[in-house]
Amino acid sequence: MKDPALIETVHNMNARGIQTLYGRWLIDGAPRVLLFDTKSAYGYLDEWKGDLWATTGIPAPPGDDETNEAIVFGYIAAWFLGEVGPRRWCNRSCFPAHARP
Repeated sequence: MKDPALIETVHNMNARGIQTLYGRWLIDGAPRVLLFDTKSAYGYLDEWKGDLWATTGIPAPPGDDETNEAIVFGYIAAWFLGEVGPRRWCNRSCFPAHARP
């Protein structure tokens, strides 16, 4: 990873317990990827569920793994973009969350 904004953001997230893996995706063109270990963020889950309820009124039932994963992924993505965005202006997608055709 060469981009100082990405390095600093990933370092800050790692320091708060979010595990990451940076490397190359084994597809044509070998694009660089940054993966987040969502399980490493489960310590924040109750706080994020409370925030989701307080701001939107959307309930998150206990023990619903799919809902928990969606919440954790969404908050990690927002956290990452919120930190890297002010450090780096992107004129293209900084965080593609799905494969493109």
